[in-house]
Amino acid sequence: MEKFELQDNTWLNDMYSIRTEWIPAYFNDTPMSGLLRTTSRSESTNSFFQHFQNSGDTLTQFYSRYESAIEKQRYINSKNNTASELIPITHTPLKIEKDAAQLYTRSLYNFVREEILNAIHFTKIEEMSTVQGIKHLKVKDKLMKDCFFEVSVRLLDNNVDCSCKFFARTGFLCRHAFAALHNCEATLIPRQFVLQRWMRNADNIDNGLVPPELKNQCSKVHRIKAKFSEMWFDFQSCMNYVGFDEVKVDDMHGRVRKLKADVQGSEYELREQPLTNDVDRLYDINLRESVVVQNPNISRNKGTRKRLRSGKEIAINEKPDKRRTCSICNKKDGHNARSCPLSK
Repeated sequence: MEKFELQDNTWLNDMYSIRTEWIPAYFNDTPMSGLLRTTSRSESTNSFFQHFQNSGDTLTQFYSRYESAIEKQRYINSKNNTASELIPITHTPLKIEKDAAQLYTRSLYNFVREEILNAIHFTKIEEMSTVQGIKHLKVKDKLMKDCFFEVSVRLLDNNVDCSCKFFARTGFLCRHAFAALHNCEATLIPRQFVLQRWMRNADNIDNGLVPPELKNQCSKVHRIKAKFSEMWFDFQSCMNYVGFDEVKVDDMHGRVRKLKADVQGSEYELREQPLTNDVDRLYDINLRESVVVQNPNISRNKGTRKRLRSGKEIAINEKPDKRRTCSICNKKDGHNARSCPLSK
């Protein structure tokens, strides 16, 4: 602000006065692992679905391609779950890396393994002291231009705290913490630093998507949708337990077909109201009310404005014509008085 003489700018002064509310450096102590901005969420969704949809699709085409996109997401999720069931080969003989391979999913294990390798090759403990059962270490990080970080380890339960606050931002330990744990001869990752969302069996542990204290406050439709999600995750967990055992697969298939027949029989016996009433109950909409739908306002689509030209293109178009002018015809056609057609 001083460099560009903006001290009197009202907006910049207001933003500077509330800098503790929007600058990420002020949130180092706040757990932000997995934080997703609203713009990132919408942009990632648009980036995924734009490979399936076209601007001129009909409603039927949109629904069909939307189902294809959802099936692809389910396939990727199933593929990742299968990959996470296999324990990867470790790169070091350290027991703490073997523990990480057994705990984390395949994708997160790659990040944790990189931090463990960096702790071995690019960190160095300069100072160390023990006070009241807590070991204080001063770790030099070669990857951060030899910066020093303060790490404290409680020897009773290997509770580690690093000044870089990497765990609060990402959800897994940093290389400084792994260097300190290795110095303390820790063979396992402290379980208080293993978040459930990164574990290989996360979907088998937590099937309830809605907290129990909030379920009673939701509407009936929302509760039913939450139960649908819980049933889906329960069924997926059962399929993961079955695996590729043919006997268990046949038994599971028989149970599902029997359950399907029972559900269909009870549904056909109890169904007395038309389908429109089911739609009303599902979406809380009274379809019998008259609704007047107006055509939307016509708006210009993206890309209809003039193309932005680069500086090079503008300079080429505005470049003066340096060709010679004929003294006979006064034209710049690339000839002179000797070769002018009028002189012949």
